[in-house]
Amino acid sequence: MARCTPPALAEAGTFNPDLMKKTARMAARESHSGGVAWHFAPMVDIARDARWGRVSEGGRDYNTVNMAMSLFYNVYLRPFQAAVRSGAQTAMAAFNDSNGVPCTVNKFLLREVLKDTLGLPGFVVSDANAIK
Repeated sequence: MARCTPPALAEAGTFNPDLMKKTARMAARESHSGGVAWHFAPMVDIARDARWGRVSEGGRDYNTVNMAMSLFYNVYLRPFQAAVRSGAQTAMAAFNDSNGVPCTVNKFLLREVLKDTLGLPGFVVSDANAIK
């Protein structure tokens, strides 16, 4: 069985992009050798606020997020833009809700932002059986 990739926060703390590429390459090879052709790494966590979904360091996963659009476009969206420009093919919707709408069914985030604005070429999956 393939090992998990290092947590994004730990990798970021190294300030070593070459090391991050090396660990991602290792995880991809291990996954592929076990028959896994799709890998959820690296993960994009913008840990500016512990309420943001998947930021377990603050101990409050899957909370609600209320965010001004200027903050969304100028801070949080930028890493996702970079990921798509760098070749990301798929994405996973957050388990939490954003401005009162569950991310797993949020037309604005999934269709307008990810597909239409960023041009994500592949598909989006739900997280943790959010849609059964």
